[in-house]
Order: sequence, then C-alpha cells, then structure tokens
Amino acid sequence: YFNNILIGSVGNLKNDSSIIWNTINSFDIDKKLIKNENEIVIEIYANYEVGRFSFPPIITNISNANKILNWFKIIILNLYIIAIGILWFAFILLLILSYLLNKAKKEFFYYSLAALLFSFYIFDNILIYDLGIPLIIFKKFIFASVYLACSLISYGIYLQFKKKINLFLGVYLLVSLFIMLIISSNMVVLKKVSNIFNIVIFFNIFGWLYTTFKERKKSIDAQVILIASIFLLFSFCYDMFFSTFQKTSILNIVNINIYSSIIFSVALIILVIFNYIDLEKNIIIEQEKRNFFYYKSITDSMTELFNHQFIVNKIEELSPAFSVIMIDADNFKDINDNYGHHIGDLVIKHIANAIKSSIRECDFAGRYGGDEFIAILKNCNKDDALIIAERIQSNIKKPLLIPSGESININTSFGIYTSNDKESSASILQKADKALYNSKKNGKDRITLYSSDIS
Repeated sequence: YFNNILIGSVGNLKNDSSIIWNTINSFDIDKKLIKNENEIVIEIYANYEVGRFSFPPIITNISNANKILNWFKIIILNLYIIAIGILWFAFILLLILSYLLNKAKKEFFYYSLAALLFSFYIFDNILIYDLGIPLIIFKKFIFASVYLACSLISYGIYLQFKKKINLFLGVYLLVSLFIMLIISSNMVVLKKVSNIFNIVIFFNIFGWLYTTFKERKKSIDAQVILIASIFLLFSFCYDMFFSTFQKTSILNIVNINIYSSIIFSVALIILVIFNYIDLEKNIIIEQEKRNFFYYKSITDSMTELFNHQFIVNKIEELSPAFSVIMIDADNFKDINDNYGHHIGDLVIKHIANAIKSSIRECDFAGRYGGDEFIAILKNCNKDDALIIAERIQSNIKKPLLIPSGESININTSFGIYTSNDKESSASILQKADKALYNSKKNGKDRITLYSSDIS
C-alpha cells in the first residue's frame, strides 16, 4: 500500500498455493499519489513463516528498477532454470550410461534417479503464483525428493564400495522421511520436524565422505565422489545454519544447496563417462585378445599361413566354382640333411611367401602339413588356376640366399583340382592330392591338372 492505496500484490490471496519467498517484485507508483509525507505498508500473509527481506524496499525510477530486476533474473531466476536443465541432462545421460554399463556398474542407475530428484528440489526456489495444490503437499513432495535422492546415493555408494554404514544410513533416511510425512499435519509442524530430521541427511553425506575417504587410494570413483560430497556437505551445513537460526541476509538469497547438487551430479556424470570409457577400452582389449587368439588358432606359427583345419573348414564353406592347388617341395628331406633343419625352415618360409605374393586378395593360402601347402582360389576355373600356379612356381624358383652366402634352388610339384559342383572337402582334397602325386610320379617340378583318368 502507498498512502493507503493498494498498488500491487503478489501470490494467490485466496489460498496457500503460492511460492514467492525467493523473488523480487516491482510495483508502479502513480505520481499523483505522491505527497510531501508518504507511507508504505507491506502486508504479508504466510502459511507457516515470514522471512526477513534480503534487500530493503527500494523506491527508484523505472530505469534503475529495470536494471535491478534484470540482474535478479540473470543471477537467480535464470540460473535456477539452467540448474534444472543441467540436472535433467544429468539424469538422462546417467540413465543411458548406466544402461550401457548395466553389467559393470548398477549403482549408476540410482545416481541417475538422484539427479532427477534433486531437480525437483529447485522448484521450491522458483516463483510460482499458483501451484494448483495445497502448499503442504508441495512441500512434502520437495522434502521427499531430497530425502529419496540422498537415500539413493547412499544405496549406490553401498553397491559400489560395499560399506554397510551407507546402506544403514540410507534406510534410516527413508524411515525419517516416512515419519516426517506422517506426523506433519500442517506447515508449522513440517517446518519444525524437517529442521530436526535434516540432521539425518547430514549423517548420510558424512557417510559418503567416510566411505570414499577410506576407498580413495583404491578407486578414482571414490576420489570424485569424495570431492563432490565435500561441496555438498559444506552447502548443507551453510543452509542448515540459516534455516535453524532463522537468518536471512544477502548471503543466503541464493540457495547454494542447488548448485552443490549440480556439482555432485556433474561429478557423477564425469564418473560414469570415465567408467564408460574404461569399459569400452576393456571391450576393445578383450576383442583384440579374442582376435589374437583366434588368429593364432587358425594360422601356422612359422609361415603365418592358414593351418590345416582352417583350410578344410574353408573348403566346406565355399560354394562352387573354385580351384584348389596342392603344392609340395621336391626333395625337401635332402635339403634338411645337407643344410640342417634351420635352413629347411627358411625354405618353408620362402615357399609360403611366394604363395602369398602370387595369389589374389580373395584367395586363401595354407600350410597343409610339413612341406606341403595349399591354395584355395575363389571363383576360379582351371585355366586361371593354372596361370596362378605357374606364377607361384616361378616365384618359388627364385634362388634362396642362405646365411652362408650360398643360394638354393627350390623345386616344387603342383596338383590342381577345380570343383564345379558341391562336394565334400575330403573328396576335393583327395583329387587335388592325386594330381599332385601324378606330378611327383612323372618327374617332379611340374603342374598337373586333375582329370578322371589320373591313377
């Protein structure tokens, strides 16, 4: 009222469904109402408490009033909206990552729910002219959100670090919430009871500090939660002081519990992201291990060609038409006897390299056993197979220089079979082997195409 004239009001005057305690409001004064002596009267109708003004009433011109209002919106109101957005983002991200980490980190699901519940707490600080529900129900919902959020974090920490004190404190917090909601019949009782039971939140936060401090050397997770809990404990004690002693000043116009909740949620996001990165890294490492051991299981360690079993399996898998070339080193025993087994190994590697360098990318080369090799040529008729076999033979014939400085000429025999119809691997290999045997029988160092009249 200005000089007994009502110039404005804020909130719902019909019932107790407004939240206006943390706001700044402006009212225009008609110049015609101004006298030499003026009186301002402020009437406040409160459901359960009336706080002191953090800022005194200010009478100023419209320009200055707008500046004050703009700064207030930027510093407080907009930040609260941003805070809600951050916490909802934290909830969604934590939920997604907890799903991806489900097998490894179940506790992050509870952290995600805590972030969502913390966001509801912020609505107690936002200007709401008409809630649509009684204030007592709204305030109980706010307290329930905070208590449940802290209880979920305690349970998550219990799952993560296996300390029963966190489980006990989380359950104790839920019991306290249940008692508070039951016995609080009006806002006055709710205010008094909450001031008492809020100490249980303090114990829960202290429990987080205790557990993570003990686990800090073993776990990076513990270090992150420890630092975030310190911020939360400081802000909680700060808010408890002003709430308990009914202190209202410029220092607590902004509820720093909200920002500590954001810091805690962001810390959890960082924590989950690091865990997700570690999980992905471990998956990649495990995949690489599996690939390594699988590669080892299908290859010959000396030549790095595919081994006997892989070649047999591959022939069973392939659809006609394809060709199989069997290759055998001529007089390999003589090389071992004359030069030693270490030179024999060099000859085996020389033949393997010649085969690999002579076939196409779509083909397969394997060591069939001892000094016998095989090449599988996909979608290849007998004429093309003969050309590839001649190329392999030519590359094998290139002299092999051994450590003594001497060069060795290597001869090989070939047998080729082209499969145009579906048949067993045993049948295909038997026919290729018959063609190879024919090359050996007819003087070695030659290539033979399989035909039905080969004995």
